Amino acid sequence: MRNMKSIFGLITLLVLMSLAGCGGSGGSGADSPGGSGTAVDPYIAGAVFQEVSADGQTVLQRQSTITNSQGRFVFTKPFTPGSLVVMKPGSTGMHVGEPFQGILKRKVETDDNGELVVSPLTTLLANGMSKADVVSLLGDAGLTGISEADLTTDPMAGLAGQTGTLSDESLYLLRASMAVNTTLDILGNYDADYSTLSSSGGALLLKSMAAVAQETLSKTVYEAVFDPDATAPLQLGDVINASVEFSRAVVKQIKTEMAHNNGVPNIAMIDDAVLAAPAIHDMVSIHYHGRLGSAPTAGTDPVPVPTPDPIPTPDPVPVDGQAVFSDNCSSCHNVGTSGNMMDLSGDSAKIIGRFQPNSAGHMGKTLTADEIQSMMMYVDSITTSPTLPTSPPEPPTSTPEPPVTDPSTPVDGVSLYAVECISCHGKLANTNIVNRDAASIETAIAGNAGGMGGIVLSYEQVQAIADALLVAAPEPPVPTPVDGQALYDDNCSSCHRLGGYDVNGSAPQLGGLGNMVISKVEGGHKGISMTADELNALADWADANP
Repeated sequence: MRNMKSIFGLITLLVLMSLAGCGGSGGSGADSPGGSGTAVDPYIAGAVFQEVSADGQTVLQRQSTITNSQGRFVFTKPFTPGSLVVMKPGSTGMHVGEPFQGILKRKVETDDNGELVVSPLTTLLANGMSKADVVSLLGDAGLTGISEADLTTDPMAGLAGQTGTLSDESLYLLRASMAVNTTLDILGNYDADYSTLSSSGGALLLKSMAAVAQETLSKTVYEAVFDPDATAPLQLGDVINASVEFSRAVVKQIKTEMAHNNGVPNIAMIDDAVLAAPAIHDMVSIHYHGRLGSAPTAGTDPVPVPTPDPIPTPDPVPVDGQAVFSDNCSSCHNVGTSGNMMDLSGDSAKIIGRFQPNSAGHMGKTLTADEIQSMMMYVDSITTSPTLPTSPPEPPTSTPEPPVTDPSTPVDGVSLYAVECISCHGKLANTNIVNRDAASIETAIAGNAGGMGGIVLSYEQVQAIADALLVAAPEPPVPTPVDGQALYDDNCSSCHRLGGYDVNGSAPQLGGLGNMVISKVEGGHKGISMTADELNALADWADANP
């Protein structure tokens, strides 16, 4: 009963939130000479990818463009067969209103056409599983109807804006992707291999999360709230977003239970979560009305009553990140201009840190997930560090040059810091990791400190970053000399004498007795307290006046 209440408690909180809707198709990469792709589960906006060599030792392309609302990203050069396209730590983007928690990957195959889908399913393949292994794992978890060819395709293709008739078969691939993602999230391991997920614990989690996906993302849920006569019909994307949010609540509860149960999942609690799935109807209503800009009452019919004169729903207006910054942040911050205010250019991590979606906000201001994402993209577009275009480049006039498999990357510590470190540690001028040497940086990467395990740097590049940090570190303050004469005048002269310097006083003469002075003060003489430097300075003054 306690577990059921916990799940319903989470659901009740979530029903009170209004989140941004899901995007549409990922588009084609045929107009770009460079490799491109789509990050999906569903679409992940605001993420950045890197291309790493097959051995994981060399970065072939250090960063892509930031993924747009349909998860699309672009590189400047074609992909190299056998390489890995990996989400960059610290730049994992937004996933249905909250920061994405994982690291998605895709192995580039020789027959890929330069337009890749990067999803939880392709992450399993990149981790070394065969397509047959993945299909087998999914089938054992009850996720049937998926072929090997499906694993590298977009599970969101054609779904987000769909209305009208729906088949459960069209949801098979997205359910599988979501179930794998939530399982990897619970395990805290996006490098999980076949043995991990086929073990009793891994298989049980995957089967349970598959049940959650099947109960919340289904034709039954969709048809229960769909009204074909409504002015603005429900879209399947509203159900998808609600299913992601419901699954996220279950994941949080499972993690909490596992933390108190020696890492063992509470299957009874997961079963309770599946029984609580009818609450998804209210969550669908929240997403539906959030997309329309209306405010539903929790627990009421989510389908609006048709009006006599239907008004077409206008296309969504893109959020202007610069305008959001100007309206909410410009009174205290600037972007790329001189002044005494904190400069946020190229430093979107500070924005997500202050304006977490659905949080209490910052300085009395709250922003929607779309506003946060748009402003993050705006401030990151204004930076002195090398950046890539935010839209695909123009088509080439000639055949693109073959991919570079071992590019000569200049060992520029300042530029490398801007690409690899700034999202978590702030701008170099006010970084929170000054005075780190190369060894400590390599140790942090090897230990995956703060999610740094996905960063790939040569020793020369690590050393360059350490050198840049050393230059950025403020000069150590020059210590102020301790004045032994002043210490004597303030603490001893009222009673004692000191050689020829002080010939008046009733207490013993201290000239040349520096060691005794130290012993007396350390013994608590007259309640006098001094630091070691002060004691030494006072003793030196006494010895200088015998």
